[in-house]
Amino acid sequence: MRARSSIRLACRVISLLSLSLLTLTPGVFGQTRAEDLFQQALRMERVGGDLEGAIRLYEQVVDTGERALGARALVRIAESYEKLGREGARQAYARIIEEFGEQTEEVALARERLAAFERPKAESEPRTITSRQIWSGPTAGGNDPTPDGKYLVYEDFMGSMNLAVREIATGETRHLTGDASNALPWAMAYAGKVSPDGRWIAHGYSEQDRGGSLRVVGMDGENLRVLLEEKGCWIQPHGWTSDGTQILGRRDCWSEAYPEGTFEIVLVSLADGTTRVLHELPNLEFGWPVISLSPDGRYLA
Repeated sequence: MRARSSIRLACRVISLLSLSLLTLTPGVFGQTRAEDLFQQALRMERVGGDLEGAIRLYEQVVDTGERALGARALVRIAESYEKLGREGARQAYARIIEEFGEQTEEVALARERLAAFERPKAESEPRTITSRQIWSGPTAGGNDPTPDGKYLVYEDFMGSMNLAVREIATGETRHLTGDASNALPWAMAYAGKVSPDGRWIAHGYSEQDRGGSLRVVGMDGENLRVLLEEKGCWIQPHGWTSDGTQILGRRDCWSEAYPEGTFEIVLVSLADGTTRVLHELPNLEFGWPVISLSPDGRYLA
């Protein structure tokens, strides 16, 4: 009798375990399998150096249907094909754009890499670097050229303290801002940075009695907008993200609570001024840092 009871109990336990496994979300198994396959492929690629074997495993990751890892796997597949010097990279990047549109980081990378494939190959003859003087004198200076190389944005510190633009070919200049002044209370526009499409100029603006702000103005001097304004702060743009949606800058602030100052590297949204702190700087003992983003937006120098 005891033996029969033990058998019945074992059967019930097995049945309950089987039922529990069946009721688990299928996606849990798919995600775990995708993660395991991805890590195996990554080790095979980076440690073993077997790119072809890694590609086969990455393809299995894509087949699991796990969206985030699938897009990352296609990136690894494309980069592996590039290293092998074989066809297949374009197709993998195109699949990311067509099938994984919600994976924004991978889609942006895929678009950039496909655009790079379309650029003309480097000339066989080495190019030489030449230089020519385009401006001289006490007023000469420049913050940033436009992408087409026709204009130079600069600070009119010897005159109105406004931001201005100079046509390189003709030397003609015009102001982009008009509310700065070298008379007390002073106000100045500075550090103009041109957007990737050449339409907008991001710049800092400071007033003697009000603090600083980050602004954008159209290349035609119209549609001036204040994105970020803070009393006791200097806000200086250092560049744009490649898609032109955010401005990289440095924010230096002083207050009664922080008389020694706070110094931060920030990203500011062009759409609404939303600010994200990327890095805190200890102090200004080592000078004024120059900050830039890598072309793919992944790294900060």
